[in-house]
Amino acid sequence: MKICYATDHLPGYHRIWGGAEQACYRLAKLLTRNGHELAVLSTKPLKKPEEDFDFFQIPVFEDLLPQRARYLIRQIKTAFIPYDPISHIFCHRLLKRIKPDVLHLHNFYSLSLALVWSAHRLGIPMVCSIYDYGAICPMGHLWLLKDYATYEGTPCRKFHGPHCFDCLSSYRKPGPFLRFLLFPLLSLRKRVYDFFLRRIDCFAVLSPSNATVLMEYGIEEEKTFVIPIPLSDKIEAQPVEQDSILYVGWIQPRKGPHIVVEAMPQILNRIPNAKLYLIGEQRSNKEYQRRMAALLNRQGLEGHVFLLGRRPYHEVRDFMQKANVVVIPEQWETIPPNALTESLVLGKALVASRIGGVLDFIRDGENGLMAGASEPADFAEKIVSILEDEALMERLCKGAAATGHDLFSEDSVYRRLLNLYHSVQGAKNPAHM
Repeated sequence: MKICYATDHLPGYHRIWGGAEQACYRLAKLLTRNGHELAVLSTKPLKKPEEDFDFFQIPVFEDLLPQRARYLIRQIKTAFIPYDPISHIFCHRLLKRIKPDVLHLHNFYSLSLALVWSAHRLGIPMVCSIYDYGAICPMGHLWLLKDYATYEGTPCRKFHGPHCFDCLSSYRKPGPFLRFLLFPLLSLRKRVYDFFLRRIDCFAVLSPSNATVLMEYGIEEEKTFVIPIPLSDKIEAQPVEQDSILYVGWIQPRKGPHIVVEAMPQILNRIPNAKLYLIGEQRSNKEYQRRMAALLNRQGLEGHVFLLGRRPYHEVRDFMQKANVVVIPEQWETIPPNALTESLVLGKALVASRIGGVLDFIRDGENGLMAGASEPADFAEKIVSILEDEALMERLCKGAAATGHDLFSEDSVYRRLLNLYHSVQGAKNPAHM
């Protein structure tokens, strides 16, 4: 098949990327290894990609602006006006020239929903992967913020509309002019996004709970498909570091690294040699950064907690293989993080929050242990129980590896993905059936 991927960023080629971009890249490599012709549309990279797929750089409106203004424009495009006229022109020309059998949209907020309109006009079948809820929530997380400094809030199922004003205001207090603009923009947002969403043929989600959220919004069940992230289980064994605990993810409140740091004194009372490694980039407000700094500077944690910043993928995987326990302290009902799926494939003992999409993968006591999302004491107790009980650790590791192989093996994901592409292509163009 001839397939086209659209993504704002790619790992290794753009400054900012995360789990969504890793998922996109892995699917791209999976397709090319299986002989498919692949083109990738993306924004300007830091260096020219040298890959076994064709890469096309797409100019976007913010490329014309000073550096300081670019982030603001991206935010406006994502939150209110998901259309980029420059991207539209270049994407339309490329799609018309490439003529792909399927266009697969990943995180493409900068490229914008102009891609959807172009593909619709050209009769190209479309699949859209959902890595966050930006298309149905201006903040992207379906979490009703009460206090941005602490990220305190509650789950939200109102989706987007004028009521989002309070949530957005907790993030940044609007002045009189912005306040005047926000209400009409928020009132129009649902209509604008729905116009484009109706033209997408199907949506790929990472777990059944994510599919449920889309159906609650109004997207038909027959248009949602669960496509997990493909991960290779062909790995070389690494020596395990005794009593080591690992967190991988953004250093920000919703990911919950503070929960594990707060749990460390209780862990050290029973496991004096325990060490916690935190891998991830700071993506939070100053209040949270100060809070984390205060936690890390507490007496007794020196030599036991290590904030390592961002690390290349091969280093992250090495840390995972060496860890006794991997923690997933998610605070919000969210898309399952890459660290969860990766740990399952590697057969690691997991302690994860009892919340959201995590529940689709972890069976408490079989392939991991669950803890209260905002309860450091519960996390500490579950982590200690694994470190003190070799039989429990072995059982959880075996269960995790079995789950990882069943759900995320490259062969399994490839079959699902190809079936999805063939079904959407056939539905759009019955002559292909």
